[in-house]
Amino acid sequence: MDEGYWFYVLTTKGKKTLKNEHSIRKVPVHPDLLAKGLLEFVDGCRKDPQSKLFMRTAQQELSVWVRSKVGVTREEAAPNHGWRHLFEDMAMDGEMTTAAKLYIAGRASGGSADGYGKSDAMLPGLAREMQKIKSYL
Repeated sequence: MDEGYWFYVLTTKGKKTLKNEHSIRKVPVHPDLLAKGLLEFVDGCRKDPQSKLFMRTAQQELSVWVRSKVGVTREEAAPNHGWRHLFEDMAMDGEMTTAAKLYIAGRASGGSADGYGKSDAMLPGLAREMQKIKSYL
């Protein structure tokens, strides 16, 4: 948590793999996920020593959670496919800055600025940018 905002920490620690060097980052949690109980879900996973937040069946578990708990029931919106594309469309609609959109999505612009702006000083602004995205629920 930073200045009252929650973030995912995407890292390669613990033998995790990520797509590329731009994938290592902190991503703000959208307020809708907090309202739908994401922190309680994570806390429940921590309390059960046999439980892991992202098990080998994480894709299936996430799909069940999105459909049953969050309430996304649109059949044309597969829960685990196209999240990044949907995010980018919604970020455009919310008028999120291009820099924030690229950073959150883990994309590189191909410019020299890709190596800048990775300190925690940007986190509150990044969280405010995330709040521009309208509710999907």
